[in-house]
Amino acid sequence: MTSKQQEELCSECDANARWYCVQDDANFCDQHNTVIHSFKSQKSHDIIGIAEKEAAIKKKNAKPMNCRNHHMPLCLYCLYCLYCKDVCCVACLSVDIHKQHSDEVKSIVDVVDTEKEILSEHLEKIQKFKTEFMNEQSQLQ
Repeated sequence: MTSKQQEELCSECDANARWYCVQDDANFCDQHNTVIHSFKSQKSHDIIGIAEKEAAIKKKNAKPMNCRNHHMPLCLYCLYCLYCKDVCCVACLSVDIHKQHSDEVKSIVDVVDTEKEILSEHLEKIQKFKTEFMNEQSQLQ
């Protein structure tokens, strides 16, 4: 246990906290975590280890990236322009910058899936070359 974890105290008492509740934004020792989260209204709360608290808070406070031109949240539209190699919003696609090459604008999920496939193919080729190389190397010895 790190010194930072030792500093985290239960929100209900002065015992060392082992748990963090995302919804309550509170630390709990074993005893208070069991008692408080045994109620029906709190059983669905996300309880994580105290070591994961910082990452959970950052994730909870993360704001979506906005379009540079229209200040619209990009995560709601998830578009990617293959021509410009940049994310874009619906306004960019329909009115502005990407209108001339709208056929090059794809769902970012589709783009990621395509890139994953390409990377998998490359990895497969690399593994094949590695195997061939290792076989040739062993024959030389």
